Amino acid sequence: MQMELKFALQSPSINFEDQPFVWPWIGVLANIPLQWKDVNFVGPSDFILKKQLSQRGFNPLNVEILWTQRGHSGFALVEFVKDYQGFQQATLFDMSFQATHCGNKDWNNVMVCPEVKLYGWVARENDYKFEGIVGQHLRKFRESNSAFVSNRSMRYHNEMHAQKEKEELDKKHVRKCQKRSPP
Repeated sequence: MQMELKFALQSPSINFEDQPFVWPWIGVLANIPLQWKDVNFVGPSDFILKKQLSQRGFNPLNVEILWTQRGHSGFALVEFVKDYQGFQQATLFDMSFQATHCGNKDWNNVMVCPEVKLYGWVARENDYKFEGIVGQHLRKFRESNSAFVSNRSMRYHNEMHAQKEKEELDKKHVRKCQKRSPP
């Protein structure tokens, strides 16, 4: 079964609302194309989804299909590395879907009769609390008291990371200048 999922690699400047992210960074894929085969729904495997995400510039650590009694649910969770680069990847993932009107808000607006296209976003507190299969899975495998990271704390972490990188570049520049100048 060959299913090609389409993703957009656009990265516009989109402000995230100040709602905490689920920790570690988890992307949600919704409306994954499914087919009814015998008595179950079937769709692309976690390996195929991970490969397609990687081919489009994302670097997922893991992709996990969410299953129901009837097979593939049409949802998958995308796990990113638990560091600054993972946050950047998750942000790019979220923004690329928002840019093509396939983000969380778009999914919530068309849930009754969605178009045949893939939706994706980074899981936030409202996803964690949602009663559907995504929320159930997030609550089962994430600790509730340490599950969220606010955008403010990530901005602080990003600024600290940028400052450390700048200091390293400054040190390299000083060493390079010292090597050039005679003693």
